[in-house]
Amino acid sequence: MQKNPLHMRAAAKCMRQLCENKNENDSGRAKTMQEIQDEVFLHVYAPIMMEYVEWVLREARREGKQRLYFLARDGYMMYLAACRLAEDRNLDIAVRYLKISRLAVRSALSGIGAEKKDTAAKNCRDQAIAYFRQEGLLDDVPFALADSGWVGSMQYGLQQLLSYAGKKPIRLQGYYFGLYERPKGTTPKQYRHFYFGERNIRRKIRFSNCLLETVCSAGTGMTRGYRPVAGVNEVCLEAVESDGGNPNAAVMERFAKLLSLYVEAYLVEEHKAEYGRMRAHKASFCMVERLLQPMMGNPTRAEAEAFGSLLFSDRVSEECLQPVAAVWKEDVLDSQDICNRLLVKLGIRKDVLPESAWMEGSIVRLGIEVQKYLWQERWYKRLMYLRKAVCR
Repeated sequence: MQKNPLHMRAAAKCMRQLCENKNENDSGRAKTMQEIQDEVFLHVYAPIMMEYVEWVLREARREGKQRLYFLARDGYMMYLAACRLAEDRNLDIAVRYLKISRLAVRSALSGIGAEKKDTAAKNCRDQAIAYFRQEGLLDDVPFALADSGWVGSMQYGLQQLLSYAGKKPIRLQGYYFGLYERPKGTTPKQYRHFYFGERNIRRKIRFSNCLLETVCSAGTGMTRGYRPVAGVNEVCLEAVESDGGNPNAAVMERFAKLLSLYVEAYLVEEHKAEYGRMRAHKASFCMVERLLQPMMGNPTRAEAEAFGSLLFSDRVSEECLQPVAAVWKEDVLDSQDICNRLLVKLGIRKDVLPESAWMEGSIVRLGIEVQKYLWQERWYKRLMYLRKAVCR
């Protein structure tokens, strides 16, 4: 970040504000988990979110979009940043937050063609469409979606629902932080990517989409569906969220406040005359890479513990929560060996492989031959991505 004074000074200013709130007797002691999380968030995640949002706003203006919908819940913090930037720069773009999830979209899609078979599915479909209509997705206004990524399934499902509701084909466009792949039959213009796309293997190798989702999420629960509520003059639709909420809610709410501090510091630095011409027209992809790769691909033990302990689930219904960097026992190392993993993947050998949403974090948390197994993890990812590219 040293090569980008705008971000460097914004992070430094926020850190000074945090230090002012500390007790003088705290000097010299080891950092707490919260302090590690806050420092890494301000020096890594806040800058990369700002770069992504800058790119989204720039592309939206260039392509004549009048609205941007940031998708729940991964897009929440980016939504907050985009709102503030659009306001400060007087951009003619309405920035909105759409409460949606894979579960809500899939449930609504199950109601297409189910009028006689399944009344519950039909109601689910109708209420979802009513909510999307209420939020302006069926208005005759050019808009785009913005989200973290990773395969474009939410955009594809939403497009099907809106086409059904509007009784004509609708083609949506999305701006994503990263894309591992996109739905068949779609074009690259519909699915735009910021940090990496389908063919950018190098950046994928030291990246964890699960970790980014965990860190950048909203503090609320997942959207499970939609229901009507009585408004002032008419019936409105609202999102129904999961009862348990986000298990990391306290951390996410703290991160959202830190991001707000960061955005304000960022804008102050941007407004200074000495930085007036510094803002490049091209997003700092290299800076994002320099920030993300060490933290995600080769974290310190403190970083792996502080962020790996956050809870995550890759299930559509968010069941079976576990630490994003699962805690392994020493006996998993034989299974974790790259040769064994490749043989299992190719179906030559049968074995139960250790699972973790953030493999690098689990390797560092275990603390045994860390660099060896991180090297093997990078090569395993590289080979899997190459195999997929060849087979595509």
